[in-house]
Amino acid sequence: MELIEQRAKTHGDFALTAERAARLQDATRVRIDEPPVMRHAREMICVKLARIASGDPMHADHWRDIAGYATLVAAALALGEKNPEPCVTGFCADPLACKDGPCLRRSKGADRG
Repeated sequence: MELIEQRAKTHGDFALTAERAARLQDATRVRIDEPPVMRHAREMICVKLARIASGDPMHADHWRDIAGYATLVAAALALGEKNPEPCVTGFCADPLACKDGPCLRRSKGADRG
């Protein structure tokens, strides 16, 4: 119970935050064929924005998380520009052979080639 009380201070009331996040997610849905990586990042950014609106807007982790999700999508898009055929993430043709940048399907620290 203590953890829930602590999170309520930074994240806001759970039900209110969930409602706000759902509305933001609905409002920002742009495409039916949105790649999974982009969709997940967009939805998580909406959750973080809802936490900012419902909880403590001065909680730096909310802002860092938004920046992190946006950076992951930007990296995936940059990779997709170099490899236009979609893969599981929707951005690269052959993530195991990709030597041009980070691939979201590869595990951290994996040999690049």
